[in-house]
Amino acid sequence: QSLANVEGVISSRPEVATQMHGLSVDGKVQAQDAATKFMEFASGRPVAIISSDFLRAKETAEIVSLRVGDQARHPNVRRHGGGVLLDTRLRERFFGDYDGMSVDNYDKVWVNDAKDADHTIAG
Repeated sequence: QSLANVEGVISSRPEVATQMHGLSVDGKVQAQDAATKFMEFASGRPVAIISSDFLRAKETAEIVSLRVGDQARHPNVRRHGGGVLLDTRLRERFFGDYDGMSVDNYDKVWVNDAKDADHTIAG
């Protein structure tokens, strides 16, 4: 859960989403739970963690990376590259005019997505 979820707003503008709307307290607990489940999968495998630079994704990846890097608790998992690699190509789509507005506007975009994935309605 991100702070944008808590606020009920769409946060897709990189200038904002890379600086604001990180994880809520509940979101951090959810990321810890996901990290625990991930560790079950990753046992015996090298792991590279690559994330969008959006704050909510970056914080989630960092929580998972810390768990992977805890060699005392997980000696069978090796973190490749030493930490989180950020890649702007993994950013979420931009919601144009609906950015910063109510999440109720997602449905308006998704209706148009179903018709044409390359549309530019609302920006």
